This record gives sequence, structure tokens and C-alpha cells, in this order.
Amino acid sequence: MQDEDAIIPKIEAYFEGMLSPSETVSFEQAMEADPALRQLVEEYRLLFADLALVQQRKQLKSQLDGFHAAMLQKEAAAPKALRVAKTSKPGFANIFLKKYVPTFLVAASIAVLSVLSTIWVLNNNVRSIEQKQKTDLLSLRRDLNRVKEEQAEIARTQREKQTSPPVRQYGATAFVLTSSGYLVTNYHVVKDADSIYVESERQNDRLHFKVEVVYSDPAKDLAILKIVDEDFIGFAELPYTLRTEEANLGEPVFTLAYPRQEMVYGEGSISAQSGYLGDTLTYQISIPVNPGNSGGPLLDAHGNLIGIVSGKHLEMEGAAFAVKAKHLKSDLDSLAKENQTQALAMPVKSRLSFLSRPEQIKLLKDFVFVVRVYNGK
Repeated sequence: MQDEDAIIPKIEAYFEGMLSPSETVSFEQAMEADPALRQLVEEYRLLFADLALVQQRKQLKSQLDGFHAAMLQKEAAAPKALRVAKTSKPGFANIFLKKYVPTFLVAASIAVLSVLSTIWVLNNNVRSIEQKQKTDLLSLRRDLNRVKEEQAEIARTQREKQTSPPVRQYGATAFVLTSSGYLVTNYHVVKDADSIYVESERQNDRLHFKVEVVYSDPAKDLAILKIVDEDFIGFAELPYTLRTEEANLGEPVFTLAYPRQEMVYGEGSISAQSGYLGDTLTYQISIPVNPGNSGGPLLDAHGNLIGIVSGKHLEMEGAAFAVKAKHLKSDLDSLAKENQTQALAMPVKSRLSFLSRPEQIKLLKDFVFVVRVYNGK
């Protein structure tokens, strides 16, 4: 809606019929499209209606005042006429006047009192209406100010929404490395991020934590995250461990990830012990993956972590890649060296070895998170 000071003259012209037909149509279309303008026009319509009612009542009071003045003039003229009649017409006229003049005077007095009483009541009503009108005007002004404040707040909220960093990616994945709140994902997922959150659904309960990148390794496409949310109290003991020896060609593997809002399971095998163009940092795997699989864990049949899914070859069907777990181990050691602390240790033994795949997944899913990245750039 336009500024109130600019729109009020147009509202007044609208009610006074001063707008041209095309301006009237344009103004009514603007009211249909703008609820705030429509409410303001309705408030002014009620205000103009009340003012018209007050004007009508003032006119009625003026008419009654005129009627009252005329009655007083007739009353003042009546005794003079009676005196003339008394001196010019003796006999029967004098008797008539003596008999009926007191009655006439009483009747006239009653009429005058009735008119004065009516005028007094009307005056009180008019004053009451004027007082109510003043109160209504003050109330209307407060309402208009409140509407302006609400409109300003809505505009401020809309500006904040427009300037808030948009979500750059919804479907990446991260998984837990330690019970104290360290996770890992791909570097390309969080590169240039303004803020990062991890989320997970737990039996009708939604976990939502803010995280920060504490170590980046662009060459290996790895990033270590740490939960910095004050509501975080820690994870349970991890059911899997990190396997540093090379996986065998043809070895069965599986992964859990978030290529969409719901967690997705995928399985396949090690199809090559090197990645694209002989890259020794990665495995080639035969698991169908999508962009949201980035950062997901790659596990062997016993539930040991052997890699981190990093992407796929766009021109080769079914060719995906995963960074080898031993390179994640070296990054954890480098992080500890930078911070001059003990290395971040994962469990030495997997608790998934003798479980069926569905039972393994039940334990694993609480340690795999969807990553939400916000980037204002």
C-alpha cells in the first residue's frame, strides 16, 4: 500500500465522486489487490457516514431553532392583538377574552415548554453524538497507526526473508565420527557455506543441530564438521569402526544417504580399487548414487567404514566413487595435530559384524544426517 498521507486524498475523492471513470476502476482494482488499502477505505467510509449523520442532525437542530424563534414571535405578538381587541370591541369580546385568554396562555406555555424540552433533548443527543464522534476519530487514528505499524512489520519481515541466504543444497549427507559431535562430509558440499545444519528424524522427533567446518581437505574432497549447538549433549557409542586396509575387488558394500528427504539404502560392490583416471584416493563402486549421496558412509558387509561417497561419473552408467577411509584417518590425525589435542578415536571394533542387514541399518541410521547448507553468495 502507498504511504497513508498520499492515499487519503484519493480516498476522499473516491467517496466524493471526483475521480474519473477510469480512475475509479483503477482505484477499485487496487483495493481488490491490497487488503490493507481495502480496510483503510472501509474505515473512511464509516467515518464519512458518521460525519454525514452529524451534519443531518445539526440541520434538524437549526430547523427546530427556527421553529422555536417563530413560536416566540407569535407569543410576543399575541398579547398586543388581545389589547387592541379589548379597546376596540367592548361587550361580548371582552367577556370572551376574559374567559379564554388564560386557557390560551397555559396552552401556549405548555407548547413552548414542550418545544424547549425537545430542543434540550436534541442538543444533548447532538453533543453525545459529537463526543462519540471524537472518540471514534481517536479510535480510528489509533487503528490506522496500528495498521501502519503492522504493515511496516510485514514489510520488514519480507525484506529479511529476501536478504536471508537461500538454501543452496538440501540433499547432501554427513555421518558421525565421534560421540562428542564430530561428523564428516564432502568438501564440495560445504565449500563457501555461510551456515551449515545437520538434521535427522528419530521416532517422530526431529534433531536439528548447527555445525561448523573445523578441518577441510579439498584435495581429498573431505570436510570434518563439529556440532556447535548448545542443545547438543552427545551421541551414543558408535556401532561401526574405521577400516584402513584396502577393500578387495568385488567385495560387497552398502551405503545410507539422503538423495531425497528420506534416507535411502544402496548396495553394490567394489568395481575398481582406483577412481576416475586411476585416482588412488578413491574406489570405484557399483552403487547407483545421486547428488544427495555425497558425504554418505560406505560400509563393508561387517559394518566397517571403508569410504565416503564423493560423486559419480556423468558419462558412465553405474560408476560412482568413494574416498578411501584411510585418508579420513590421516585427516583426523592432522586435525588433532593442528589443535594440539589427542587424535579423534573411533571404536576399535564394530558391533554390526554378526547382524543381518536390516538390523545393521537400524543401528546405523541414527548416525547418518542430512546436511542443509546456506550460502548467501
